[in-house]
Amino acid sequence: MSKSGALSAIRHHAKVRFTHCRLRSRLRLYSDLFLHDMGATLADDIEQGQATGSEFRTIATLRVSERPHFLHNGRATTLQEADTGARGQGAAAARNFEALSQPKEKELLAFLNCI
Repeated sequence: MSKSGALSAIRHHAKVRFTHCRLRSRLRLYSDLFLHDMGATLADDIEQGQATGSEFRTIATLRVSERPHFLHNGRATTLQEADTGARGQGAAAARNFEALSQPKEKELLAFLNCI
């Protein structure tokens, strides 16, 4: 997926512009809540319910700015580390994040820090 395609997908999925946040009557989780295989690098080998040791459920990014740690085990301490640390099914998203121009990366991080 191209950089512009990735941003379009994020905008479509989030249904808001990056430049502002609005309170709405409907709660937006900004997540698919699916299980994703994150690969051997991030695997913890703990099976929970339907999840294998390398699968993790996408959490809601609502209030992500209040979290001190990211990824399933807290190994990332910034959103940038979490975005670039994705592996397995998340590797394409990590590549798309790394390919963003600095202004677009700032725009995306500003959006994430206001939800």
